Amino acid sequence: MSEHIVRQTRQKDAIRDALNGCDEFISAQELHRKLEDRGEHIGLATVYRQLNALAEAGRADTVRLDGQQLFRLCLLYTSPSPR
Repeated sequence: MSEHIVRQTRQKDAIRDALNGCDEFISAQELHRKLEDRGEHIGLATVYRQLNALAEAGRADTVRLDGQQLFRLCLLYTSPSPR
């Protein structure tokens, strides 16, 4: 059985950190704007890809509101229980 290795990159870290700083659901466009405001130059397509990858991995929740997909990090992912 083979394991899929996920490569960690600066862009993935920046997207996850920005999403972690959001208390509410946020669109990819809004998150992209926040990243740009912080001086991060990450393409909108990359933001979409990473948000969808987080959702597929169960690390982000996603909802559709007025035809727009919104994201937030799962609470269990952002606040793991102590061991």
